[in-house]
Amino acid sequence: MFDKVWRSLHVFASQMEQEKGRSEANSSMLQEAFSLLAYADPWDSPVGGQLDPAGREPVCAQLNSAILESKNLPGRPPLEISLAHSAHLLKLMSNSELGACAFADIQSILN
Repeated sequence: MFDKVWRSLHVFASQMEQEKGRSEANSSMLQEAFSLLAYADPWDSPVGGQLDPAGREPVCAQLNSAILESKNLPGRPPLEISLAHSAHLLKLMSNSELGACAFADIQSILN
């Protein structure tokens, strides 16, 4: 199982390098992601901070964007863009003291 995952990640890294060229940012991101596989207990490793939500979410977002772009799709999924836009509009409505925004709850829609 581990060998299959490792091979898949290696193939993905090679494809990214061929499609996007070699860059320090991509190499660093992939190295950090691969380094998690080197430890029996990745939570208790020097790179374990990546698994914490604050470290994990940016890496996941970048990886998701890279995968989407490698498939010639937009880097951000349309739903994510729509939700970000909706949240921004609610903030603008609140700043403009429009009371209707008090009844909108994006989190309840997601749950």
